[in-house]
Amino acid sequence: MNNIQLDPINPDPTKPDPIYIAENIITTTKSISSLFPTLAPVGVILEIVNEILKIYKQAECNKEIANAMALRVLSVEPAIKFLELQRPEYKKKFRNLQYQETLIRLKNTLENIKVFVFKVTHLSWVTKMFSDHKSIEEMFKTLAGEYDNCMQILKFKMLIGFEEQRRIDDESLTDEKLPDEIVRLIRVHSQEVNYINENIDCFKVKRIDSNFLQDSRNGSRTDIRQSKSKHVTKRVYKGSIDVACVKYKVFTEEEKDLLDESLIIQRELFECQNILKFYGLSKIDGDDIVVFEWAELGNLREIYSKENNISLAYKVKIAFGICEGIIFLNASGVYHHDINCKNIMMTINNEPKLANFVYSRKRKDGTIFIKCPSFNWMAPEKMCNEPYTQKCEIFSFGMLMWELAYQKIPYEGIENYIIKENVKKGGREICDFFDLKPENESIQKKYIELIQRAWKHLPEERIEISELYTELSNLASNSPTTFFFDGPRNILPSKTNSLSPNLYPSLITLNEGINLHRTKKPENRERAWNCFVAHSELGNPVAIYWKAKYLLEGYHPNGSERQMEEDTTIEGLKLLKYAADEGVVDAQMQYIDILEVDKNKNKVALRDYLTRASINGDNDATYKLGVIYYNGELGLEINRSKGLSYLKVAAEKGHEGAREIIREIGSINNSHVLTRCENCNKLC
Repeated sequence: MNNIQLDPINPDPTKPDPIYIAENIITTTKSISSLFPTLAPVGVILEIVNEILKIYKQAECNKEIANAMALRVLSVEPAIKFLELQRPEYKKKFRNLQYQETLIRLKNTLENIKVFVFKVTHLSWVTKMFSDHKSIEEMFKTLAGEYDNCMQILKFKMLIGFEEQRRIDDESLTDEKLPDEIVRLIRVHSQEVNYINENIDCFKVKRIDSNFLQDSRNGSRTDIRQSKSKHVTKRVYKGSIDVACVKYKVFTEEEKDLLDESLIIQRELFECQNILKFYGLSKIDGDDIVVFEWAELGNLREIYSKENNISLAYKVKIAFGICEGIIFLNASGVYHHDINCKNIMMTINNEPKLANFVYSRKRKDGTIFIKCPSFNWMAPEKMCNEPYTQKCEIFSFGMLMWELAYQKIPYEGIENYIIKENVKKGGREICDFFDLKPENESIQKKYIELIQRAWKHLPEERIEISELYTELSNLASNSPTTFFFDGPRNILPSKTNSLSPNLYPSLITLNEGINLHRTKKPENRERAWNCFVAHSELGNPVAIYWKAKYLLEGYHPNGSERQMEEDTTIEGLKLLKYAADEGVVDAQMQYIDILEVDKNKNKVALRDYLTRASINGDNDATYKLGVIYYNGELGLEINRSKGLSYLKVAAEKGHEGAREIIREIGSINNSHVLTRCENCNKLC
């Protein structure tokens, strides 16, 4: 009996389960690889499907769209298994050129689907997709059509009928949309988001001269706050900004690294209104000091522990403000790791600020070990030592909402090991009514429902942060205006195209076509042209860019005559713009060169495509944006700070022009416009 291994059970056998099927695909991949050792795409195809299902499981938003795509690609696995049972017949098919082409096309389509599902389900990417003027619905339908077309040519049977799949697609595209408010919220500080994701290792923690930190003007008893582990003094920074000066000590290099990284993260989130501002480090009277924004009311736990009851309207508004901070944090590719009321600071205007980023990490850095974990707010999968994901963040936020509602620590007074075992089995805190006013009943019911949806046991069943934001926004808008406290504290219970088989005589990859172009031989250029035409008809944006390049620059055989034709130029420009809009950075930069011929006419478009190219990693675009903002070009007002930010990023990535500007900028008057003299080619 000990040698028997049971397959995982699908909890609902009446419909496909993406997560259940994903666990069986690796075994199939190995067997198919042995069946067709020379047919690499088959094994790769199954691996890609498995990766798509994993991404779906960790969706931060647009989960229904991801689910519709996951259900569609599940059809590949049983179709491949069928190949095992039909070896002789299918070996003949694999010798057919069109069949091989279609398999490769299917692999490429699945790769594109994987990228699409990742981007559409991650906050840090989905707003960029919106900014590229390409709707998610259009991208979904294009990829789904390409996939369905490949499956039909290969005669792979779909698990779900066409009409049913269409219904699922339509429902997911209708129901799922990232609210415009979230898109705007993230875009406001999109440059800061890019810095966190790409350049956080380049930043140093700012040092503040203690002379800029003066004694508080009020001299009230709240100027000094002290506990067993923290000493906080209120001071005035640069004569006008109230700040908290917190004494700190680090005893090991590990503690220093942990503090430095958390402060860098917090510094680069400086502009977000729902995150406590970190100004820098200093030294006062021999003590090392961390300088933060002053939060007059203290942390949220200190506030709710007082005798008075926080009004329901303010509980909703506070939860909504915290949700805004978490969204911005997650869109920056950062997880807080320690969300609870103690780590929420409150300003004099009752605004919540996410604080204490000691355990915060970028998404790509993975999980860290926490010496004293807060089991009271921890997700069950994290208790089982699984990697920390955004779903863990949502679970903790649900526990924070409960803590705020009932104004008490979850599972207060219970041993950690009991909490851990209880939560792992699905146990949660009691959710009775916490507000006794009849007029608040409907709002209270909805608030409790959101808590329960946030702490669902299975991560994939938890409410998405985008929906949580929308629901809390609606609750906050519908909540009556009241005082912060409303009485004594309540004591409450604990693109589809047909592939022509005669388009080209043998399989040639896009990279091979590009390499043929680079040989500069006329006969190779003709083969390269045919390659680019073929792949562009399959919808490959890079191939479309190369086709446009051939049309515009005369690389095509008989190109000198073609280039003179107005229709050819127009076609080339249309294809170039299409590739640029699809995110091909070389196309974006070439299109920028064309727009720069008439800068005055194309100011807005130039700024747009330079920004896109910079986001896609083109350093020249980042450098140009820096000069544009610094000088106030293309209709923009002068913005020295933003211009320098772009220039610093470009310099860090090795751009000599940016480095030269930064070196010379110190000796140039701040009001001087940075331009290059045509005679000496230097900044004048």
